[in-house]
Amino acid sequence: TVDGDTTLAAYRTATGSSYTFTFTSTEKANLQKVSTTSNTATVRFYLKSVVGGQTFIKCVDRTLTIASPSPTLSPTVVDGNSATVALTGDSSKLVKYYSDAKVTFGAAAVKYATIKSKKVTCGSKSLTADGTMQDVENGNFTFTVTDSRGNTTTKTVTKTLVNYTKLTCNLGDGVPDATGKFVFRVSGNFFNASFGAVTNTLTVRYRYRVDGGAYSQYKAMTVSKSGNSYTATVTLTGLDYTKPHQFQAQAVDKLATVTTQEKTVRSIPVFDWSETDFNFNVPVTV
Repeated sequence: TVDGDTTLAAYRTATGSSYTFTFTSTEKANLQKVSTTSNTATVRFYLKSVVGGQTFIKCVDRTLTIASPSPTLSPTVVDGNSATVALTGDSSKLVKYYSDAKVTFGAAAVKYATIKSKKVTCGSKSLTADGTMQDVENGNFTFTVTDSRGNTTTKTVTKTLVNYTKLTCNLGDGVPDATGKFVFRVSGNFFNASFGAVTNTLTVRYRYRVDGGAYSQYKAMTVSKSGNSYTATVTLTGLDYTKPHQFQAQAVDKLATVTTQEKTVRSIPVFDWSETDFNFNVPVTV
């Protein structure tokens, strides 16, 4: 019994100095239900003897211990971003910064306990239930569940992570010369590799306008790649050196489009002077 009141297992008829209980499934369930908040509980055994027509009862308390009490855990992680799955060709792979990891715990308490808490962490991101972690930056997911008895189970799921390099686009220095010639330069970083099913591509383009006017259409620039870095250039001629111009650049790969801020450039004048000198800023032939 428990608390000397609730019967957990029925009397058995026994002979000899010892007896080994073989519990029925119902009796096992009764014992497991004694405490759903602890792995141990005190239960009381009764020995009833009949001698000379008289009944004698003796009791002894013993500690019940729940065997193998920890909750079970079968977690899963898949990529829920259709765009990155199309690039990797495999939902079990993740792309850094862009994949949305769909996580499930597959947790269950045992022996009449209940699940009290769940948590999965991936880098700085975490969830406390099945759900989606957006834009993951790590391939390691640590799942932890705790039951009502205080038992904890932890498992780590490791996924292949495509180490995508974030696309950047930076405007270079420089201004048009006095003849209206301008070498416009852009540089940045990009992912120079394959996602798995698709190899990444890079396009860099530019547009400009005379101050106060309308922008031209974006046009391609010549790109040079080195590892995960790139430079892009275009040479323009015939710019009106008397007016400022605004320039913008844009880099595009399989996952991102990055557009720079507008930059205003002014040409060097054909000549300049001061009280002490006079300078030509164009070639002079004598």
